[in-house]
Amino acid sequence: MTNFNSSKTTIRRNYRPEQVDCPICHRFLKRGHIQWRKQLLFTTGVERITSWAYHCEDPQCPGNRQFFVSREAESLHLWYRRYSRELVVKIGYRRYWLHQTLDDLYDWLKQDLKSTISEREILNILDDFLALLRAGQAAKIRQKLHGLKDLIIGLDGMQPEKGNTCLYIVREMQTGL
Repeated sequence: MTNFNSSKTTIRRNYRPEQVDCPICHRFLKRGHIQWRKQLLFTTGVERITSWAYHCEDPQCPGNRQFFVSREAESLHLWYRRYSRELVVKIGYRRYWLHQTLDDLYDWLKQDLKSTISEREILNILDDFLALLRAGQAAKIRQKLHGLKDLIIGLDGMQPEKGNTCLYIVREMQTGL
């Protein structure tokens, strides 16, 4: 479990929506409620983040039930997690590009960030990193394949041991994807 109370000087940041007026009636948006508030662990330390939800104050406006929140605040974290996306990416980079072991990551988080974290939490963060990586692949694939009239596909399969499922590698030969 991460020790979020170890830092005596926690940075506090409030986020409001980037949009200031209603897209329908063009009146100013009014602060409604706190969308979420949580402490996030960044590589620079713990920050207490608050995201406010705003809505149109005109009861006659059809958009008065719609709430607007900050896109920047939403990009800082993953739902149900106490770690910033920045920290998740940094841990994934150190693990998969710098080839650091779980013990190395544990020591880095404990010594440099002064965070008490379990090894299981590090594995959960690595799972989150892989999910983020996988989520970005569809856009990358669409971008590379955009404009191609025909696809040239190379397919190779390998069955590691008898009884196990076959592993298929598919490659688009023109783009190397």
